[in-house]
Amino acid sequence: MFGIIDIGNTNIHIAFCNREEIYDYKTIPFTDYKLLYNIFNSVSTNRYILCSVNNNNFSKVSKLLEGKESIGIEFIKPLKRMGFYETMGVDRIANTYHIIKRKREGIVLSLGTMNVIDIIKEGQFKGGMIFPGVESMINCVNRHADLINAQKGFNCNTDIIGLNTVDCISAGIANIQRNGIISTVKKLQKKYNINDIYYTGGGYKLVESESGWILDKLLTIKGIKDLARDYYECNWD
Repeated sequence: MFGIIDIGNTNIHIAFCNREEIYDYKTIPFTDYKLLYNIFNSVSTNRYILCSVNNNNFSKVSKLLEGKESIGIEFIKPLKRMGFYETMGVDRIANTYHIIKRKREGIVLSLGTMNVIDIIKEGQFKGGMIFPGVESMINCVNRHADLINAQKGFNCNTDIIGLNTVDCISAGIANIQRNGIISTVKKLQKKYNINDIYYTGGGYKLVESESGWILDKLLTIKGIKDLARDYYECNWD
């Protein structure tokens, strides 16, 4: 058994694996290091694979893993052959690499602090888009409008319009996010002649009503596992 840790800007995602299975997946706020410490000390493994898009959070998690065997997944040159670039977030590489490895094509959405839309075609990463996620937009409103307190965790139903300022903000953000994502994805599907849409991340509810779109909450974890085996010789049981 070994652990996989996906360290984001807002949350830390952790799962445990053996050669075939992924289990005990948890999402932990990046501020709750006590819970993470307790998890590390309650399991029977001392081996971990780390992927991070936040250097500060990575340093804190690494400190908790002192005395344990850990490997940090980074960009490596062989990935250039698939179109990946050196400064690309490792979580994005993991998501898209998992699709490429299985000889699939698709548009891959990762919805979180930042939303990402990436395109996989003919075994290659073709490019993508990055833009602020729901909570980032809410934080922006609260930071710059001192008379407004926009609420997190609001209903993503875009049929609802607001009857007060806070609800109007929620309705506006939900509509801009959901309708913008769906419209953009459909244009990309047509342009690149791609059928399959994969999505993951904490903001998945924005698009979960879309028929035929494939939700995979473990997509990043699976991709990290693939990269660790293929390029870091982590064939751990």
